[in-house]
Amino acid sequence: MILQGFKLFFAGFSLCVFSIFAKSLYGEPYTPLEHGIWVQKNHLENATGKKIAIATVIISDTGKDKAEHNHSPPYAEVVDFGTQSKELYAKKHGYDFFVATQKLDTSFGIKAKVDLAPAWSKLALVAKILENYDYDWVFLSDADSLILNLSMKLETLIAEDFDVILCTEQPIDGLASPFSADKIYLNSGQILYKNCPFSKQLLKSAWQKYPNNQPGFWDQKALISTLLEMPPEESKRVLVQPSRAFNLDPYYYRPGDFLVHMWGYHGENLIQVFDQFEQDYKRMFIQEAGFPIETSDFLAQTMPLSSCRKQAALKKEQPILSNSEQAYKKFYYAGISQENSWKTTQALTSFFHAHACLPYRAEPLFHLAVIYRKNKNYLLGYLLAKYALSFSKPAQDPFLDSAIYDYRLLVEFANCALLLGKNEEGLEACVKLLSSTLLPEQFKDQVVFNKDLAENRLNQSCQTHKDMNQNSDHSAK
Repeated sequence: MILQGFKLFFAGFSLCVFSIFAKSLYGEPYTPLEHGIWVQKNHLENATGKKIAIATVIISDTGKDKAEHNHSPPYAEVVDFGTQSKELYAKKHGYDFFVATQKLDTSFGIKAKVDLAPAWSKLALVAKILENYDYDWVFLSDADSLILNLSMKLETLIAEDFDVILCTEQPIDGLASPFSADKIYLNSGQILYKNCPFSKQLLKSAWQKYPNNQPGFWDQKALISTLLEMPPEESKRVLVQPSRAFNLDPYYYRPGDFLVHMWGYHGENLIQVFDQFEQDYKRMFIQEAGFPIETSDFLAQTMPLSSCRKQAALKKEQPILSNSEQAYKKFYYAGISQENSWKTTQALTSFFHAHACLPYRAEPLFHLAVIYRKNKNYLLGYLLAKYALSFSKPAQDPFLDSAIYDYRLLVEFANCALLLGKNEEGLEACVKLLSSTLLPEQFKDQVVFNKDLAENRLNQSCQTHKDMNQNSDHSAK
């Protein structure tokens, strides 16, 4: 039985090789449609209830793709466990599953006149599905996300009084509410679109903003700015959910949560978090695919993880390291994995060990500052971030996390400073960030918010001192 299960498993085992995108790990074979769009048909014609499709875009765009940094393998390989989760989930609930593997440069008959980042293809893919098929709803889900609660149906997330449903990046928990101008920390990676004129017009209006092809001005910025331009009575047709609903940062994951989205993870960090979930959930996925328990156990123990191929690709280009560098790399990436797996105590230990190995590196101190801030120890976070800012960015290091030196560390320092009431330092950090060309567009809203907060606090403080001085003068008279 085990041998038969093993043969059956690998008969459909392609691990998302999109150049021959005909088979899948779970579910039905893929059917090619047009221009790099594939579909896995799972919907039964005699099925009752809502007809729903899931859509994702998996494009490796050399030089732009966030998974191409730090000698990472192609993006499709990095996110393949996430793709497998969507295949299995779609098959289980009878949802058709669409995948775009090439850039889509035309939407609603409007062809882009500039080379767009791959993220724009999400708008075009959903628009094509809504225009050409009779689905009631389409769930757009970014490739760097992973469905973990396979029993939870999309129907439970749908509110028929609304036409578009999406999530915040913050807060994590809370109540759902209609879109309003103060809700700007939204994420376009997981969105439910009703097949209706409002959804199509929203997608079309956002697509038409593509000429603003500045670095970081992608689909998310286009969608949010489109919503902000709408009259309130129209934008209120969009429901905003807290991120735990279906856009959860894996740092906050609890068993039973529906989906995690690695929107803040890059390069080897992205690989690490996918690998951790794959180790934890591979057996469950194999069992959900219908294999007997003994076969599932055998496959889970013997089938190599996707990470084996990923790590092999990484090792090909890694230089020879000194003992200290090897120890640093071991502790640092262990800390990343532990931090992403919510093992806070172990992560703290690993990052402190990494810092001891290479005391001139800022990366471990940055992660320590983040952990302490999230655990409301703002003073330690502030002190660690301030100390880390004294380090210079190393040159020509294949394991360097440039983003930490370029902007993330200063963002974290500003956060901790403001939480401690050190408004002058927080304001100075925000001004420096906003004057930098290295700050990505998706961070600017947060930095602007922090800057305004610091200025308001300082203005209030000045006014308070002024009032106190005036009262003192009157008393003296």
